[in-house]
Amino acid sequence: MTVKDFYNAVAAAADTDTQQINAAVVTRVLSVAFGLLAKQDAPTAAAIIAKGLENAAKKSAKAK
Repeated sequence: MTVKDFYNAVAAAADTDTQQINAAVVTRVLSVAFGLLAKQDAPTAAAIIAKGLENAAKKSAKAK
């Protein structure tokens, strides 16, 4: 998966019946997020990513 593929997948997954989120918005927001992560030291960035993945796993488990 490329970064562009990732952005498109995020845009598709974020869409709801009432709100459409296009890839350009996702690209802009994730670009800013990655830029903020790049300013952190590696352990802090890894901890932020790990917490985000943990939260996503919990949300996914609740949805099942």
